[in-house]
Amino acid sequence: MRAALVALGALAACSGHRVVRAPPPRCEAATRPGVTSRSLAWNGSGWGAVVPDGPTLYLRQFAVDGELRGERVELVDEPSQPARAGLAWAGDGYLAAVAPHHGGVTRVFRASPDAPAGEAFAIDEPLTGDLALVARPSASRPAALFSEEGGRVSLRLVARDGEPSTPSRCPEGLHPRAIVAWREGFRAVVTTLDPRTNDALAVDLVALDDECAVTWRARAWEGAVNGRAHGVAVDDQGAVAVFSDREGGAWLAGVDHAGSLRIRASRIERHARDPQVFLQTADDGRRVGIQVVAVRAIETGDRLALWRFGPDAILRDVRELAASPAIELLSAAPDPWGGGVVGYAREETSHGSARNGAGRYGFFTRVCP
Repeated sequence: MRAALVALGALAACSGHRVVRAPPPRCEAATRPGVTSRSLAWNGSGWGAVVPDGPTLYLRQFAVDGELRGERVELVDEPSQPARAGLAWAGDGYLAAVAPHHGGVTRVFRASPDAPAGEAFAIDEPLTGDLALVARPSASRPAALFSEEGGRVSLRLVARDGEPSTPSRCPEGLHPRAIVAWREGFRAVVTTLDPRTNDALAVDLVALDDECAVTWRARAWEGAVNGRAHGVAVDDQGAVAVFSDREGGAWLAGVDHAGSLRIRASRIERHARDPQVFLQTADDGRRVGIQVVAVRAIETGDRLALWRFGPDAILRDVRELAASPAIELLSAAPDPWGGGVVGYAREETSHGSARNGAGRYGFFTRVCP
């Protein structure tokens, strides 16, 4: 599930190259019944989503306000639901990566909203860990597929026509948990593992190049962490990571692009899980705010909540987005203005939402800039 959360594809506004942004569209922070999204990606004017319906995975498109666009496009029919999926916009279409449960083969597809999907390639070695498909700031640069096979993470650059590069092996023991593109490389959240127990004992932010070599590594926090509950976002000032500790608390930390710690790790809330982060920037590239979405656990059930911080990570306010006895955050994707969407499943009895099994239904919530 959380592998879908690691592929928050990079946007032009976060590329390190100044671009002229269109004014942000009118936004209403509303929750809409929708589909159960395994992965989300910004496409320049809205979002694409990988969604399941029985054994079949489809591509769906949504406008900026979350309204469905067009017809669904079939990606792949699997006998069992794929456990991991990634989606990236390639300028004139999507790249989608899917893999079944532990030990299955990863398949990558070229997909367009108005044409049948075609398989681009498959990775013969079975997937043994996370899967992330990361869009690049420029459509002329290939997307990046990070996948773990045999306990080692590989990086493949995937061109717009779906042709992959020869895989580059990441350093042994490096397991990126959340990845975003930055200029010619990447920024990622990684955890340090206890070699005896495989428990995650610390959180680092790292800079990676196109061959998955580490150019710097900065310690963000030390302590027992949930090894898979992470998010990361990037702007001209640096990278901001969010993560969950072993006790169920959500944390935030940030570094600059030289790897120096600029936002010391601070706990967002004691009982909040699966955090995702969005960075708000002005037209000149200055960071003006940080937004974090996470699932807050209270005595009466779960709450999907939004924490809004200033650029210095000082809390401004907290808002409730949704409430349910049980909420599972499935995916998230930013827009160019510091907002985005999150897809989640919750217990629901109303009609118009997508069934997610075990009495749960899929929803989208718009996070305004």
